[in-house]
Amino acid sequence: MLKPDQPGGVHVNAVYLILLGLGVPILTFSGLWFWRLRYQRQVGGPLTETEIAARIVARQEELRQERAARDEHLAGLIAHLLQSAVDARSLQDAVDASRKSQPAQHPAERAIRL
Repeated sequence: MLKPDQPGGVHVNAVYLILLGLGVPILTFSGLWFWRLRYQRQVGGPLTETEIAARIVARQEELRQERAARDEHLAGLIAHLLQSAVDARSLQDAVDASRKSQPAQHPAERAIRL
């Protein structure tokens, strides 16, 4: 194994290794990013103001539809929750009424009612 202090040894500064370790991934990512942007420009070409405005209007309509669907879904959930609360209350009233009409038969049942 070659050591830096022996003849023919390798002298590598740690700063160079760190720069290579960080620089290569950064340059790779940047290169791929700019390549993607270049490819998009060639495929789509520059957009006119009319096309940009049409895309904005279309996106706004999509968002409105999504919001309306979400609102309908939430309204359904709230209605279901309210119905469940009403059902639970009516069941509780029925249980309370049956307990009042039936006397407790066991001392433990009397303790539970208290």
